[in-house]
Amino acid sequence: WVACVTRARATRVRLQETQPQPQQAQKKPAPPPVPCVVAAPVAARFLCEKRHRYRDPAARRTTLSKIPVSLHKPKTLFAVAALALNLGVDPPDSFRSRGCAALEGWIDTLSASLSPAKAQLLITEAIRKQFSAASQTMDENKDITVCWDPNAERLRAVCASYRRHAGTNRILFHYNGHGVPQPSPHGEIWVLNQEVTQYIPLSINTLHSWLGTPAIYILDCGNAGTIQSCFLRGIEHTKDLDLVMLGACATGKQLPLNPNYPADLFTSCLTCPLRTALLWHRNNSILMHGMATVEQVEKIPTVLHKKAFKNTPRKTTALGELEWIFIAITDTIAWCTFPRDVFQRLYREDSVVATLFRNYLLAERIFWALDCPTCSVPQLPPTHSHRLWAAWDYIADQFLCSLPQLLTQEFSTPKLPCSFFEDELTAFELWLDRARYATELKDAEHLPIILQVLLSALYRPRALHLLVRFFDLGNWAVEQALQVGIFMYLVRVLQTVKPEEHESCLLIWAKLTAYDKSCQNDLIKDNNYTFFVNAAAQPDLPPHLRHVAVFILAGIVDAFPPGQAACLHVLPPLLVPTLDSADHRVRLWSALCLAKLWENYDDAKNAVVRLWPRLPVTSLLTDPVPEVRAAAAYAIGTFVGPTTVAAHVHSPRLPPPLSTGTGSGADAQLRTMAEADACAALASCPPDGSPLVRREQLVAMSQIAAAYRAPFAAAVHFARLVRDVIQYHTTKIIKRHHVNDIVSKLPIDAHVALRRNVIRCRARYPLHQQCLPLLCRYALRTCRPHRRRHRRSCLPARRVCQTNFATLWRILLRSTRGKRYEVSPSRCCPL
Repeated sequence: WVACVTRARATRVRLQETQPQPQQAQKKPAPPPVPCVVAAPVAARFLCEKRHRYRDPAARRTTLSKIPVSLHKPKTLFAVAALALNLGVDPPDSFRSRGCAALEGWIDTLSASLSPAKAQLLITEAIRKQFSAASQTMDENKDITVCWDPNAERLRAVCASYRRHAGTNRILFHYNGHGVPQPSPHGEIWVLNQEVTQYIPLSINTLHSWLGTPAIYILDCGNAGTIQSCFLRGIEHTKDLDLVMLGACATGKQLPLNPNYPADLFTSCLTCPLRTALLWHRNNSILMHGMATVEQVEKIPTVLHKKAFKNTPRKTTALGELEWIFIAITDTIAWCTFPRDVFQRLYREDSVVATLFRNYLLAERIFWALDCPTCSVPQLPPTHSHRLWAAWDYIADQFLCSLPQLLTQEFSTPKLPCSFFEDELTAFELWLDRARYATELKDAEHLPIILQVLLSALYRPRALHLLVRFFDLGNWAVEQALQVGIFMYLVRVLQTVKPEEHESCLLIWAKLTAYDKSCQNDLIKDNNYTFFVNAAAQPDLPPHLRHVAVFILAGIVDAFPPGQAACLHVLPPLLVPTLDSADHRVRLWSALCLAKLWENYDDAKNAVVRLWPRLPVTSLLTDPVPEVRAAAAYAIGTFVGPTTVAAHVHSPRLPPPLSTGTGSGADAQLRTMAEADACAALASCPPDGSPLVRREQLVAMSQIAAAYRAPFAAAVHFARLVRDVIQYHTTKIIKRHHVNDIVSKLPIDAHVALRRNVIRCRARYPLHQQCLPLLCRYALRTCRPHRRRHRRSCLPARRVCQTNFATLWRILLRSTRGKRYEVSPSRCCPL
């Protein structure tokens, strides 16, 4: 009725548009007449709502630019530090006076109390500790090799040894050329011979052939930009994209020799960012009154190890919180400045590379102020003028003012006197208030800070609440959160979540699971999925959160065999009782989760029928909510039929292939009984008014037809035979050879059973056990010429049409006449 009204309305409007208008009406066209619309019944308006319209699930990502994620993320396992210092001898192209920088590894090389051998030992130990602290994964004695005044043979042996052990992982190469000439214009660095009496050139391309790929190069020497240019020209034809290089100076520039800073200032920025940043800020700040002296700044530990915090949590101390703020600020600057693919590669794949590039932003700022621009591969835009550096200067002022007191307490004070994270959370909240009404939004600049806040139990509830509001803005918000690297932070939150944070965690993970299926593996790892199982099992959990937890579990097991195996014995006892829930959303997602659990997985099907011989979802076929009925039909379609191993590995929604069995004898019998009951329930369903339900029922029928092809074909041929018999009673034109021809088209086993009246055929096709004897007797009687016996066979013939397969066949025949099913060919088998 609604469709007729709509067509009539469209026809009326089309006729009015094609009808010519008078000349005077062209000057001022009259508004089109409003058609008379009769109020539709409640049921018609209910079925025409937006949720009943067909929507393509792939259309939601068409406008989003997915960043390709590398399947293999190399990690930095080893480090080689080549220190060409040659203490006591100035290089021939530079002269160093007594008043220039002399700190190497924060060790004074010009001190009269240190012999060259003692200075070498202390600098070597300091460099190892600095790189070990920067990486947090490399052992300073096993994984870090310091080559003092290296020669080519020594470097070649160390690089080859580390490459054999690293495999496809990354190796860090650090070069300190303060005691040798600057690199040549041909891209050659200088090493020494074994007697440390002669400078030997070493091509950067030769070094790269020894070190292999992937690798990261740190060049703390003058004129480093020349090495970078030659290196890029040398690998231009190899397309070696996994190359990372950090240089202290651009082409034609020399290292700063300011005595207020270390000689290896670039290395200090990369490995000791806090002490270097505070020292630079102390020497350049205009606020001198009340601040700590340079001697007090030099007492700050260069390496933040556990001893510096007196066995207290790292982020609860002043020095740990300062490091925490520095990480949040530098990540935010990189997020706002760098392209998304560059940010993902440098800050979210390797922790060592992320730490070095995070500290490189500090080096770029300091060296720019000293008129010595740095260089890097990949080439990065300048960040020294970002507005967040002002926030860092303010925090550094506060820290330096309280540094004398902190030194007396040995940095064990519980908190730094600043409100940086509270202010940033407030700024993000104000941004969200504006984003609700804005038409065009830029990227959320506060996301890296929010991620760092998630690691603190003090700010976590508010941060999770703001993330829920941010995700509600749309899929683009979820995409930005994934690009910034929120996933690994939220996985850590699941392990220490509090009861008041359950609601926010469930809503956030529901958005992540719906948008990105790649999170399934991480949720299965370390049993992180148990949080959602426990949440769905809580009796006092509100229904609007329980169905969210069940939705996440359905996403975990969706076409993911490890997830199905992990949840095999957990989900059925949890979800089957919820099928009787008063909330229709809980019933809906419980049925879908069970369907995803046993889809193409025989073990789950057998586990369910052992506990419930009658398939639990069949009771939902008569549910008052159409979505729930559609979910029940979908669950029946995924349950029917055996599964092969290949289908379990790759689980597209296709009709399962035929196989010889479904498990052990008892399990096969239980499965067959459950499938027979589900088939009978599906066949007894009245015609549904919802197109969504009819579409899912059609898919389920195709699954049944594919799983029981032979008995279904027999039922089809019998239905045609009955049709011809009925036609005979009406027109008297049926012939005996016509009946025999129809019977001969049956499968061989069914044909033999008909001829011999063998009832044991019911064991072969259990779903046909009630109708097969009647069919056998009827077919034998129809082959006889006596009209009375032929007439008596009409009664069992009508009973044949009421069987399950015949009923399903009639429904499928009716469905071929419809035009609104919109079923993809990949979901239905050819009938």
